[in-house]
Amino acid sequence: MPLEALTSDELVNYKKLEMELLGLRSSMVVERFWHFTDDGPVTLICAQLPPDQTGPLAEPANPNYTELHQYADADALIELHGHIRAENPGMTVHFMIPSQVDHDDLTGHIILLGGVVWNEITGRLSNMARLPVKQV
Repeated sequence: MPLEALTSDELVNYKKLEMELLGLRSSMVVERFWHFTDDGPVTLICAQLPPDQTGPLAEPANPNYTELHQYADADALIELHGHIRAENPGMTVHFMIPSQVDHDDLTGHIILLGGVVWNEITGRLSNMARLPVKQV
């Protein structure tokens, strides 16, 4: 509906509401959830699909081998990796499956994708953290 179609009372209410909403927007504090204030690194550890769940492109011998065909949550990994890189442009952000993780990979920011069944790192860190909830 165009503003010209409003009655004078409706237009007054419209302007009041607009001013209220603009005031709320300007007072909001934007929290950057995936922004880190240090220099990183960030390691995304993504669950690995079991061999019976992967297709032929997950086999290194295949001429069309694609490493990401081993990853259980590739869609979440790609989305999150891009977002973290955008929020932290100068930071090293890498991803791997649990079998590729060594001790150095666990010294920065760690993001775990996948539950305890397919991501053993999720289980290990969950047990070490003594969280009030446990995934079984």
